[in-house]
Amino acid sequence: MATQSPEPGSPAAVMKRYFLFNIESYEEKSNKKGGLDLIDYDGPTYETRVKFTSIIDSQGITVLNNTWFILGTVKSKDIASPVPDMDLEFRSMLLVCSKEGTKLDLQSHIHNYGIWSRVVNEVQYIATIGEDYIEERLTNPGSNSHEKVLAVVIKIWEVKKLLEGKYYSLEEEQGKDGKSFPKIIYLNKKVGIKDISAATFSDDFSKGVIGLTSGSSIYIKANNNKGYNLFTDKNVQSVDLAPLKDYNKPVTNVHIVNDMDESGNPAWFVFCTTEGALYSYVITPKATKRNVIAGITAPPYTLAARGNEIVVLDPENDELKKFVGQNLVNKWSIEEASTVQSVHLTERYIVTVRCSEKTKTVKVYDMVNNIIPYQTVVAEIFATSTSGDCIYFFLRKVNAKVLETLREKSNIDKLEIFLKKKHYDVAYSFAESERFSAEVLAEIMRYYGDYYLGKVRLCIDE
Repeated sequence: MATQSPEPGSPAAVMKRYFLFNIESYEEKSNKKGGLDLIDYDGPTYETRVKFTSIIDSQGITVLNNTWFILGTVKSKDIASPVPDMDLEFRSMLLVCSKEGTKLDLQSHIHNYGIWSRVVNEVQYIATIGEDYIEERLTNPGSNSHEKVLAVVIKIWEVKKLLEGKYYSLEEEQGKDGKSFPKIIYLNKKVGIKDISAATFSDDFSKGVIGLTSGSSIYIKANNNKGYNLFTDKNVQSVDLAPLKDYNKPVTNVHIVNDMDESGNPAWFVFCTTEGALYSYVITPKATKRNVIAGITAPPYTLAARGNEIVVLDPENDELKKFVGQNLVNKWSIEEASTVQSVHLTERYIVTVRCSEKTKTVKVYDMVNNIIPYQTVVAEIFATSTSGDCIYFFLRKVNAKVLETLREKSNIDKLEIFLKKKHYDVAYSFAESERFSAEVLAEIMRYYGDYYLGKVRLCIDE
């Protein structure tokens, strides 16, 4: 009775659609249509000046304990630039928001690239990547020059200190007020913001990877022999990962995970996609091995991963392919896969965002029960993130900008929805996969039998 996931290569059944999430959303009010300029806010730099409604572009979001951390770009015309002789029309900001509104804003980088959150030893961190104005010697080990250049750095913020307002904005000078700058990791290589095409960090925050438009990647590692993470280690190293032959096109996605190699020894796996392939670097203390896993035409942002599970979109075949490590374990045909622009993964679901000229369509796939538990169409999505089985969107609805959270309904509520629609096959499959009791399974079968017999009697009467 249970619905099985299709075998690799087999066509997927048409999926039934439901609304199995509760939606929480909130917005801040703006007096101006389209948002506010930074200039419109007065007061010292430690006071909130920016609302998320004023963001004109976002480089990412992450959510911890219902607190949103948003990287955004706001208009900053007529604001003094922190960089001499550089006219900045737009300002890159890190905003901390909750249901009460924007709690804090800081200038994070000259130009933002992306944001990630990690919890290590019960301590929460935010990592941001962006371009800053730094001394050349810090990004070029062969130089002693104190001249300042634009270069990419990683900044790591301890969330507790961030929420307490203990970090400086970009333009502020360090004083004796208990504040400090976040930890900065320099790449030992001059990289501009336009050179970055993908980035990520390991779950234990001891490793990071930055994929480049040249096809190579920068592998960042802490001194793992002492169990340090990137936040505490003072000896962070960066190593170039050369591109594979014939695949030296821009890296479109990266993922890093600790797993076992073919000999059963611990190793770090860096997974990358380009226009032509999904491939991996297997990194051990002794060697780095590269291996092509599959030939895939992978556009940007269409690899999603959790642990050693990877889901990648193959638009050429309109398929989502799932790998565990380097092995293909399943693939599914999905509707309009060739137009999907981003893929995300929760503990249970695959989330896709499909873009057209005027709208964006969000679909959530439950591949265990072969259903779509959520689907919606919105005007614009600035950024997407997931945590556990929650899905977060920073989006535009009509003329409003909204922070929206999708939280799963309870299993009992989901089962009632299936039964109310008389979708007993889906109800049984779901109850079985969620380990409902034998009595519940038997009751669903009884409903199914009564419904089927009713159909038979109707046919006989006719």
